[in-house]
Amino acid sequence: SPRGLAVFLSFSSGSTLRGLSMLLMHLKYHLIFQTATSRFKYHLNFENPLKISIMMKTKTAFVTGATGLLGNNLVRELVSQGIAVKALVRSLEKGRKQFGTTEGIELVAGDMTDVNAFAEHLHGCDILFHTAAYFRDNYKGGSHWAQLKAVNITGTEHLLNQAYRCGVRRFVHASSIAVLNGEPGAPIDETCLRRPQDADDYYRSKILAD
Repeated sequence: SPRGLAVFLSFSSGSTLRGLSMLLMHLKYHLIFQTATSRFKYHLNFENPLKISIMMKTKTAFVTGATGLLGNNLVRELVSQGIAVKALVRSLEKGRKQFGTTEGIELVAGDMTDVNAFAEHLHGCDILFHTAAYFRDNYKGGSHWAQLKAVNITGTEHLLNQAYRCGVRRFVHASSIAVLNGEPGAPIDETCLRRPQDADDYYRSKILAD
């Protein structure tokens, strides 16, 4: 993580609204990277993260994966809080169908395989929510490692770098339950990490992205 950039990590289911719920209501562990001193500082907060300090001064947010299940609900929630949103979509047509004429949403056409192409739109954003991921197609058969790596790993790295370059200092990365592991029926938390060698390609891509 670049110096001075706060990264908030949220575990999302990736396929259900529970992911949105976890992102908006249970973002308890705020991981602040302090690379200058190689220290990590955890903050616990049990309130709705949209109500707490990380959002109080937010006027504009950038959301990747804005037409996905998690992303589009997040966009609507942010707008309902009076926050202007720059929504990254691969298809402007799909974006217009999804959001219609909703005020406060600016559609940005782009793809996570080419972050540089849309990076200038990051200027002026107070926070970035990264919910985009290569997911469903991975389970349609065949090998998809090249796409998984390009979007989930390399794309996330490039997005972090470009966000910092453009002045964004708060970055919320939607992770996945895939990065965690534990015994059936037992509670798990962020210390129960899955080993990359025990993961399928999608799981491995999310582990490496984190």
